[in-house]
Amino acid sequence: MSRVRVSVAVLSLVAFCAVPVVAQDRPNFNGKWTLVPDKSLPANPNRPIVTLTITQDDKQFTSTPTAVAVPGSAAPVYVPSTYVTDGEEHQLPLPSTPAGGAIALPPNVPPGTATVVMTVAVTEQTYRAAWTKDQLVMTIRTTSTTTSDTRGETKSVRVSRRVYSIDAEGFLVVETTPVEPVPATPPPPNKNVYRKS
Repeated sequence: MSRVRVSVAVLSLVAFCAVPVVAQDRPNFNGKWTLVPDKSLPANPNRPIVTLTITQDDKQFTSTPTAVAVPGSAAPVYVPSTYVTDGEEHQLPLPSTPAGGAIALPPNVPPGTATVVMTVAVTEQTYRAAWTKDQLVMTIRTTSTTTSDTRGETKSVRVSRRVYSIDAEGFLVVETTPVEPVPATPPPPNKNVYRKS
């Protein structure tokens, strides 16, 4: 009987000691981060300066972006996003209004030529977020409906992958790549790099 008790005690101690090791592998994203345009891709001199305020714990990850407009352009408006990091599929809030409008015509088109009105409405957004060693990996699936005067209504599904990590210099790196549909040619890198404020 004493041997059984000792074995159980030892196994319990090993299991208890193994838990913090997994947590230590995860980088700490908590805090305020400011975009570094010179390190971000694709290069864009008119890129708004975005700051990310991130909070994370063992179960959730929340990113709150804010932006400062560059001269001659308006600052984009962002909303906070909270993700459950359990690897399961979850719903994302839908945009409040659809995107769309008239397509601009070239200067040589005769006056009176009809424009095409197109509206894109996101009908569903889901995600999966999970830790993979020292990275937080998100897979985001967006289903949308496009309505135009010429083509009627069409539906499409796009899947992208977003990876959060800390590089060797201590910068926060957020890389986004398309997954579905598979691009015919490799897309240019989409990488935002942030410095801890």
